[in-house]
Amino acid sequence: MNSGNSEDIDEIIKFISEAYSEVRENYLHPKSASGEINAQERIFSYEFYHQIRKLQESNKYEYKFLKESTLNIEGERIKWDIKKQPDFIIHKPGTNESNYLVIEIKKIKSSYYSIAHDLTKLNEYINEKKYKYGISLIFGEIFNENDTIWNSIKNEIKEEDSKNNNLKLSDYIKNQKIIILWCHNEECENISSFLVGEGELMKDKFDLKNTQRKSILNTHEVKKMNGENSENIYEIIDFISKAYFNVGENYLHPKSASGDINAQERIFSYEFYHQIRKLQESNKYEYKFLKESTLNIEGERKKSNRYKKDKKCINLKQPDIIIHIPGNNENNLLLIEIKRIERRDNIIEDLEKLKCFIGKLDYKYGISLIFGEISNENGNIWNPIKDKIKEEDSNDDNLKLSDYIKNQKIIILWCANKKCKFFSLEDGWRDI
Repeated sequence: MNSGNSEDIDEIIKFISEAYSEVRENYLHPKSASGEINAQERIFSYEFYHQIRKLQESNKYEYKFLKESTLNIEGERIKWDIKKQPDFIIHKPGTNESNYLVIEIKKIKSSYYSIAHDLTKLNEYINEKKYKYGISLIFGEIFNENDTIWNSIKNEIKEEDSKNNNLKLSDYIKNQKIIILWCHNEECENISSFLVGEGELMKDKFDLKNTQRKSILNTHEVKKMNGENSENIYEIIDFISKAYFNVGENYLHPKSASGDINAQERIFSYEFYHQIRKLQESNKYEYKFLKESTLNIEGERKKSNRYKKDKKCINLKQPDIIIHIPGNNENNLLLIEIKRIERRDNIIEDLEKLKCFIGKLDYKYGISLIFGEISNENGNIWNPIKDKIKEEDSNDDNLKLSDYIKNQKIIILWCANKKCKFFSLEDGWRDI
């Protein structure tokens, strides 16, 4: 096995470190409605994706590997033949000849077994899919750097080694094909050698302490959003439509190594998140609802049902994207559920989830975003959804699902061919 190129490795670590340094405090340590602060992998992962895509688009540091114009950064692409989807990949779609980097992310408080499992997954992608490098990114702080988690990971690596007579997992780490980074306290540290018994912590770090980590949270005061006209539902729809329009073709219709083109929700969702975060940061269209400086856009935040009686409604249902002010349930603006058109049978579940979050957690609006093309937009695809809405209405004695849709608390958008349409129970699809 050839060792990793040291110039490549330094550049990759710098790239990861720069992106990590731009992740704001409120994405690293999100605050729940109860005031508790707990790191969440999905919230961090979506924001980290946004930051690496920004670095790719600007390439202000002139990374050599980013100069390849056809290189794609993607989130959670499903590999049907390997049945393990990585968190992020950097590759050229449509072939296995230009697979550059695969990234797995875990928070430091994950189980040592899950971190070790990521290492074996990286090993598999390097072996079977010919990826040049793999990165295991572990983020977060621990009180004791000699914590037992490191010894546990070391033991798991030795356990994996014992299963192989040929190239071992530790060989991939020693030869810098797999790089293990611990990002914490404003720095990313290459701990690969340490975990295979050839170094110590704090030896090969990329110091980012000159970068002041920002938070968009005002710790002294969080004002409740104005209720009546501070945001307009048509303004929000325009915001969603512009973000969709900016999603590139290779994220809408990703090509597999075999040449097949199949839409994938996670690839689209990560890129859509990137586009709405870019709109938020620039706000060049001067959306009123984005002028609230403490507003957070987050991906797949886990919602605890600890403080809610309706466990059936809240439990184990995390929305795809939310827009809110963290720290309470007084400033919940919008939640978004995403489905590709081929999964239309699951759209009714999304609508019920939106209703649940609006009713129980006081979100102001919910959007069901359906993306993808069909050959006949007036076909029988929509009638089953209407029938399901009627069925759900018949099971509810209070406010019905159709009431939420009629009153524009829940908006159904279908985005295809670079434009979005708005769904009305009475009139069907209407152009925006």
